[in-house]
This record gives sequence, C-alpha cells and structure tokens, in this order.
Amino acid sequence: VEPEQWLVRDGIRYELGESIVSVKRPAFCFDGEGDFSHFGRGFDFAMVQSVLTHAPVDWVARYARRVSRVLADPHGVVVGTYLDGPTDYRGAGWAYPDCIPYRRETLEHIFGSVGLAWRTLDQFPHPAGVTWFLLNRAP
Repeated sequence: VEPEQWLVRDGIRYELGESIVSVKRPAFCFDGEGDFSHFGRGFDFAMVQSVLTHAPVDWVARYARRVSRVLADPHGVVVGTYLDGPTDYRGAGWAYPDCIPYRRETLEHIFGSVGLAWRTLDQFPHPAGVTWFLLNRAP
C-alpha cells in the first residue's frame, strides 16, 4: 500500500530491477489511506516506515483501525517508525517533506484502542533519528 505510485516504479527501475516483479509477483495498491481491503486477505506483517512521521493524527487513527482488521491472529506484527517528541502534531494535513513528532503515549493509546500492543524497539537506532516500534495483538 503506497500513495505515490512513482516511488514504487522508480524503486523497481533504479534499485531492484524489473525482473524482481516477475519473480516475486508483488501486489500493489496505490492508496493514500492505507486501506488493505483492496487485497481481500489478511497479513502476517505490515511495515509503516516513514509514514507516521508525516501523517496527521486522524489518518493514524484510521490506519490503526484498518491494519488491526487485516493483521493475522495471533502472531501478526506491524513494524514502523515515528518521530518521538514532547508534543503531538496538531496539523490537519500531511506534512511532507517535513517530519512531525508524536508522543509515544499518544500512539500507544491510538493503537491500543484497536487491540494492538505497542513495543518500542530501542535496540535498532535509525540514522534519521526516528524510533522503531512493533505492534502485535494485545495479550
């Protein structure tokens, strides 16, 4: 799920090579809402890397509901990044290319409200200064 089709196209063309598409047969959905229902199935894992660092809080809440509905039980996981900050982004729109902060507590509450348990992955430093996290079904 990626809102910018050109990013996927350029990644295949310049990073992976065109043959990877015929070998791996990936399915893409170019959707800015993070809506997994286009695929008609559940997922064992999802990655939301460099998304929450640009997304308004209402989008994050919608994404939490959507990913919770398609995450496999009981072992599905979501891995992602966010910019940890002392305050939450209050804007209504996407903030790209700027990076925006959220408090861990805010994101933990949003994902917890849809049954996903939050774990910060401090042992994996990111060169851009963002923090990795993992979500799975709350015990």
